[in-house]
Amino acid sequence: MMKLSFFQVAVLVTFLISLGGCAKYPTIQKTSQTISPFDDSMFDSQTTIIDDSIDEEDTYRVFRQAATGYISVETTRQNALKAASDFCDSYGKKAVLRSETKSVPPHILGNFPRVELIFACVSTRQTMEETYNIDKYEQLEKLKNLLDKKILTQQEFEAEKAKILSR
Repeated sequence: MMKLSFFQVAVLVTFLISLGGCAKYPTIQKTSQTISPFDDSMFDSQTTIIDDSIDEEDTYRVFRQAATGYISVETTRQNALKAASDFCDSYGKKAVLRSETKSVPPHILGNFPRVELIFACVSTRQTMEETYNIDKYEQLEKLKNLLDKKILTQQEFEAEKAKILSR
């Protein structure tokens, strides 16, 4: 059996630690062909549905995990968003989120920040039209609430409503 010097052992240990500390980024895949890494996790997570009108058949999954607990969940989320955006950009489309799942703190003892995004790639034109329509209806809803609270008169409500609908 070969004896290793202290220096050789130190180099080998440093290499193995650095290799184990690298964050692993799996490829982006169709959600219908993969399962969520959160499904078999022993740590808690929180899922937020962003747009459930997006058909799950047309969605993709991107998962990112920080290599240590010193990276924030938000930084990990931004990394996943960039990956989703770059993926859709390569098809000349825009990424629209369906849902996101995040790990729940404390991020210690192997519970490193993790984020999974479920997204669809849609045409830029479709995204802008949907955003405009959602914004328009939200404005109308707020306007109606002001009318119901008698902050606006019926005439003021009708005038503001006409402005929103004419855009």
